[in-house]
Amino acid sequence: MPAFVEGRDRPVHFEPGGAIVYEKENWEPPRDIDGYRRDPQDPWRFLPLWPVCALRLCTGVRLVNCGCIGVIMRCNDPRSTVLGQQVKYSQCAQCKLPEKNA
Repeated sequence: MPAFVEGRDRPVHFEPGGAIVYEKENWEPPRDIDGYRRDPQDPWRFLPLWPVCALRLCTGVRLVNCGCIGVIMRCNDPRSTVLGQQVKYSQCAQCKLPEKNA
């Protein structure tokens, strides 16, 4: 993920279980992240929904216009019809290959 820029980006932390947590500041809660659901108890914390797949590649990006982060997932399973392409959570949730890669 690109380096943090003070005054532009929102500070964010990644928990060992995959949750994404923003530091609470004088901003509105961050935008939604594909493949994550907002914690009902904490609108600044996002819980991962992605199925387990050892071959999916993840890249974090910073969104300059709001200081939030985005997550880009790419399928890296050579058996998949979307090999090398960016995938959304809905695509991975329907895939029958991930359990074979866990």
